[in-house]
Amino acid sequence: MIIENSNSVEIITTTEIENEPQEQEGELTVIHIITRPNPIYKAQWWCSVRDDMFIRPVGSKEKLVLVYAHNITILPQKYYFKNRFEQLHFTLFFPALPKDTTHIDIIEKEGGSPNEFFNYYNISLLRIKSAPLKHFLK
Repeated sequence: MIIENSNSVEIITTTEIENEPQEQEGELTVIHIITRPNPIYKAQWWCSVRDDMFIRPVGSKEKLVLVYAHNITILPQKYYFKNRFEQLHFTLFFPALPKDTTHIDIIEKEGGSPNEFFNYYNISLLRIKSAPLKHFLK
């Protein structure tokens, strides 16, 4: 996720679903995310995702590129927050992960700054299925 200022994000869960959204056929990996309020934010900070964002099993070079985003804009469009307390709940849809996957990377821009891009490494799928993973970018 590209943001104007630093951001707080909560990855809620990943799910395997079939035949969603309707434009996609087959199974998908679905990641639910919430941005969290932060007192340093100002009204009109923005967020969006890149259309080439991807997930991959840890240790793999296989990139599963974003196929659909719900309730968040894709660059060059931007979502502008109305105030610093607003939360944004959004969902990202990717091709299905291999069934034996236990850890994933979520990458918006490989090697990108954690202050500007939505990059998370070595996320335990078991961990985020049992409780939200909170990550606060610096």
